[in-house]
Amino acid sequence: RFHGFVSDTSELYENVDVAVVPSVRPEEFSRVCAEAQVRGIPSVVTGPGGAGEVVAHGETGLVGNADDVDDLLAALLRLDDDRAELARFGAAGAVRMRELFSIERYHQRMTEVIGAALGQ
Repeated sequence: RFHGFVSDTSELYENVDVAVVPSVRPEEFSRVCAEAQVRGIPSVVTGPGGAGEVVAHGETGLVGNADDVDDLLAALLRLDDDRAELARFGAAGAVRMRELFSIERYHQRMTEVIGAALGQ
């Protein structure tokens, strides 16, 4: 089902066990992965690019090879077979998103970068 643009994605993530982002081309940043992980939903993605940077392979989800259907399937089956790992990835993803991508972290990092550019 194609939803088109959705401003409030909360309802879309209800009852989701894993976010799957099978990109075949590099993305700059994967908002889908970030949105899922901040909600404690692990991601199975293909790299290279943004999705592979947002998801920490083996920590917050699994990153497979682009254009490798068998690799993607193996990752999904692995998480389906190991629900404890699925839960660990989800919890770790939520923590990682807060640490790296929160408003506070963004503000801190921008202050550092601008300060360095100004020689402060």
